[in-house]
Amino acid sequence: MNIGLKVHPTLVLASSSPRRIELLTRLGIPFKVHASSFNEEKPRITPDPQLFALSQARGKARDVAAHYPQALVLGADTIVWLDTKIYGKPRSREEARRFLRALSEKAHQVVTGLVLIDTSENTTYEEAVTSTVAFKPLTEEDISRYLATNEHMGKAGAYAIQGAAASFVASLSGDYCNVMGLPLRALAGMLSCCGMPVDEGLMRRAETEYQTQQLRQEQFLPRT
Repeated sequence: MNIGLKVHPTLVLASSSPRRIELLTRLGIPFKVHASSFNEEKPRITPDPQLFALSQARGKARDVAAHYPQALVLGADTIVWLDTKIYGKPRSREEARRFLRALSEKAHQVVTGLVLIDTSENTTYEEAVTSTVAFKPLTEEDISRYLATNEHMGKAGAYAIQGAAASFVASLSGDYCNVMGLPLRALAGMLSCCGMPVDEGLMRRAETEYQTQQLRQEQFLPRT
């Protein structure tokens, strides 16, 4: 009998987002995927986007945590914020067009709220991470061409920085992975607090690869 040995709880991702699954996989920690059925609040005007993102992430995490008495349950929510307005996932192509028009030639904030619930200890860890993304001027042709890819569907702000919308970006300040939907460095710190340390080598490798991807986008993609 292994008395005194701490058994690491199961890590559960309360999301079926392909981007978050990809990013979390890079940390080399086994995890389960359990999509949350939490009814997300409609995006609105707010002076504090971090509080909004955290409230949504908290709802997702709590919804899934109810199914796991001994686990670490991770909820995450990413929003785009500009001039006090939250731009969530567009409900139609026309709404996506309006989002991209609004973001054109402006700098906006991308905020991800992270909530990690340790159900075995009844403890919750929370953190919000913000990155700033500046868009180049977008023509109607640019927007129409992008919307035709359907990449905007299910994306906060109606774009995916790791996809075709990379050509829209003039600059990015902050965590690139955060804009994708899961800030890895912040998450690694939260997991370590719960006794689930992340391999620093894997962490640095992932950061380096995504930073390289970011630099390629900024330096070599054609300007419109």
